[in-house]
Amino acid sequence: MIAVVYSGSRTAFWKLTQNGQVVAHCNTSGINPTFVDSKMLLQILNKKVVLVNNAENIKKIYFFAAGASSPDRKEELSKTLSSFFRYSKVFVEDDLFGAAKAACYDKPGIVGMLGSGSHCAYFDGKKPLKNNFGLGYILGDEGSSNYFGKMLLKDFLSEKLPADLEAKFIGNYNLDRPQILERIYN
Repeated sequence: MIAVVYSGSRTAFWKLTQNGQVVAHCNTSGINPTFVDSKMLLQILNKKVVLVNNAENIKKIYFFAAGASSPDRKEELSKTLSSFFRYSKVFVEDDLFGAAKAACYDKPGIVGMLGSGSHCAYFDGKKPLKNNFGLGYILGDEGSSNYFGKMLLKDFLSEKLPADLEAKFIGNYNLDRPQILERIYN
């Protein structure tokens, strides 16, 4: 059995395959090694019956995760996955690599991702070429849901939203300026 996993920061999508067919699937909380340590990862894995029940049957794991771009994070993630899936060979790459393989397979191309975060790169058929465009959700990710959410909050807090949108925001979230700032900074 082979597990193929794509994980953003919010959700991880697991597909378990055998002989080229998906035999099981599940979603877990996102597994971004920037925010999820080994202990948290094991807690996430142990909550999913399909993963617990198939842990010994899975022989290979291809894991593509947001935040898995540094060698240290890849190694920690790989070690933790190997401790849970004891009979598996684990391959960890970042989410951009996973997107590039899915979109281009082994052909050159340009790949981009847009979701909670955003990133793009030229894929040479083997790996995405290094670039300095991915600055993360605090400094970059223009066009992502995080970016637009930050713009919405900024305009709300600066009293720049149109009245109807401000009313909907207050109606949906029941938050005011002091509450928002408290949640962000404390």
